[in-house]
Amino acid sequence: MQYAASWQASLIQGDVSQAFLSGGPITREVFCALPKEGLLGVPEGSVLRLRKSAYGLADAPRAWWVQFKNHLESAGWRESALERGFFKLYDKEDTLVGVSGPHVDDWVATGYGPCFEDSLSVLRQCVNWGKWSVDNFIHCGRCIARDEKNQDVLLSQDTYVKKIPKVTSSTNRLEVGMTQTEYEEGRTALGSLGWAAKQSQPQASFDTSVLLSDLPRRRRETISKINKAVKVVQDKPVTIRYPSSLDIASAAVAAYSDASWGNRADGTSQGGFLLGLINPGGLKGEETPFGVLQWSSHKVRRDCRSTLSAESQSACITVEAGDFL
Repeated sequence: MQYAASWQASLIQGDVSQAFLSGGPITREVFCALPKEGLLGVPEGSVLRLRKSAYGLADAPRAWWVQFKNHLESAGWRESALERGFFKLYDKEDTLVGVSGPHVDDWVATGYGPCFEDSLSVLRQCVNWGKWSVDNFIHCGRCIARDEKNQDVLLSQDTYVKKIPKVTSSTNRLEVGMTQTEYEEGRTALGSLGWAAKQSQPQASFDTSVLLSDLPRRRRETISKINKAVKVVQDKPVTIRYPSSLDIASAAVAAYSDASWGNRADGTSQGGFLLGLINPGGLKGEETPFGVLQWSSHKVRRDCRSTLSAESQSACITVEAGDFL
């Protein structure tokens, strides 16, 4: 997203039609019976041998992935050695002109220049694309849009978070533990909230982390906390903005760390970090756009005897995450 914003380049999503039927030749012998309605020109009672992997087989996703990866590489894309599934495209001068990533049968890419356009032309001929969207689309439950005023890229999940279910409590008596139904509803709500927290709603990360630890205790007060966390996200969903004014070619990584000592129910501490990109001037105190890339709220693994201990351990985790980024 940040590449598309900084380059002010189109953000493209391609949806492959019948992806699992587009894999390469099958490498083992698999036989099957005719479908009930039969096949034209095939005698009744015939046994068929598959020549390609088919939907429903355990190796069908792998066969499709290998085939599509071959298509990408034949079109000039290189897979990242650090982040598998992330592909980069370079022109003849070895300048980065495109980035992309597939997710099952969806492919998202951005780039610029003749090399990128030539690569798109090759890929559009390799597979059967069912849908081809530019700048405004939904990907993995996330709404991607382009701000036409400044070419920023916007990411939100408003529709998704409104559908996150709440837990129905059978009684208001706090001394009564959760029923099995309430417990399962709690898991469902936190699972949905956790997905939103990881993808687009960083403000929900703390509640999700803490409540997932509290839920197995089956205390009734946890139900109200879950419902409150869901309500907060639904009432004020966040839209992440990837700024076009960020120069990604010379950007620096900014890392923010924080921790709270002994604030969890079991007496342990909670840490968190926020990582993003800033223009070099930000290192000198100048105002700079901030491109959010990663965030986390998590339990500090070791016991902490003081605030300084919790803060230090959280800072160490943050530095490691920033170094990798």
